[in-house]
Amino acid sequence: MRLIKCSALFGTIFLLLSAIAQAQQTIKIELGDFRFNPDEIHVPAGAQVELELVNTDTLTPHDFVLKAPEIQLDMIVEVPPRRTVTTQFITPARPGVYPFYCSKKLWFFKSHRDRGMEGQLIVEAQKP
Repeated sequence: MRLIKCSALFGTIFLLLSAIAQAQQTIKIELGDFRFNPDEIHVPAGAQVELELVNTDTLTPHDFVLKAPEIQLDMIVEVPPRRTVTTQFITPARPGVYPFYCSKKLWFFKSHRDRGMEGQLIVEAQKP
């Protein structure tokens, strides 16, 4: 009897963990040549998201900046050359379009953002 209860408990825990793991969306973004690829990301509101940020440049460091003060979102992730950095966050509960960009700048040259290194996080309402 005790064995059956333990098996049922572990089965329930396994199902819950599987549901949580499936609920997380992983998005791979390449950073290189002063661009994000993709530069438009669609995610559901209030979802757990994992970003896999891959810097494809050999010498140029980049970062991923996502700021929306109106919803207390302030993310800056440094991505060194030829490295991959993974980060997780919960998307805003409010649907909308949130810009992201690279804030790096070298001396008197244009910033990476001014050179076109920006994109959009498009948060969509959860489907019923």
